[in-house]
Amino acid sequence: MNTKEIEIQCARIRLINSSLVENVILDYTNLDTEEVLKIKEVNLQLTDGKPYAVLIDSGLFTSITKEARELSASTEFAQRTIAKALLVHSLGHRIVGEFYIKINKPLIKTKIFANRDKAIEWLNKEILFAVNSN
Repeated sequence: MNTKEIEIQCARIRLINSSLVENVILDYTNLDTEEVLKIKEVNLQLTDGKPYAVLIDSGLFTSITKEARELSASTEFAQRTIAKALLVHSLGHRIVGEFYIKINKPLIKTKIFANRDKAIEWLNKEILFAVNSN
């Protein structure tokens, strides 16, 4: 297992395998567009610009601005991302995740999980599907 990891002000980002990145949002973080763009940049750096799936661990007591949610759902932001799993730890984060999926309608296939292993299993299936589709 590859353990490449980079920590930035708002998140710890690590490569789980060559096509799967985990973004752990640090506790008490309020993500804005600048931070979301920085996370995307590190994801692309860790995967050498190749297509990848991402597991986003919401951390504790975190939030995301309306503008950052809109950006992360946009066509420009979808670049190179196969699928996204949102790992939630609270009802509040589940509600925000469901709101994001229903209202912001991310271009990237996105699903909410409370179990990390199930999220990774789903992401690996999405990666295999994407690879076999090309």
